[in-house]
Amino acid sequence: IKHEKAVVDQLVKAHPNWVDIDGFKNSEAVEETRAAIDARVEFIYQGQLQQETELNGEPVRVMGYPDFLLLRDGGYTIGDAKLARSTYKVKEDGSRKLKSKRKYIVYQLQLYGWLFAEQFPELEYDLAVFNGAGEQERIDVPAKEGELLGELERILSIEALAEEPWEAVGWSK
Repeated sequence: IKHEKAVVDQLVKAHPNWVDIDGFKNSEAVEETRAAIDARVEFIYQGQLQQETELNGEPVRVMGYPDFLLLRDGGYTIGDAKLARSTYKVKEDGSRKLKSKRKYIVYQLQLYGWLFAEQFPELEYDLAVFNGAGEQERIDVPAKEGELLGELERILSIEALAEEPWEAVGWSK
């Protein structure tokens, strides 16, 4: 919470045209987020994006609550505050490799990106984590939306199981 508040304070200073949607508690958050994006508000805090789709043959509503939507040329940067110091390992040649323990961060932001693209196809977007090292780290936009939706289908399949799947790690871990 302290980390996210520090990032918000920094962004408010840089973007005086901002709004706090309070997406988790606000029943009008989807409409208010859309209105703020349509009005090109510089900084949208705690918006809500949602999309109806079909997963595993069933209609579902997918929702996401990005911490930050920051106006940029042609669209928005969609961001989230995370305490993780980095999501990717940077190799000597400058290429990046995703840290396997940080995969959830990438999926979360890619989900926000997919939701944004579905609602605002005319706008560009990029993804970023405001990490625990105090940096804005770029997150790769998925090459194929099928990967992301496949992961959502996998999660829904696990949730639909009658019993929890076996895992090698106990509850204490």
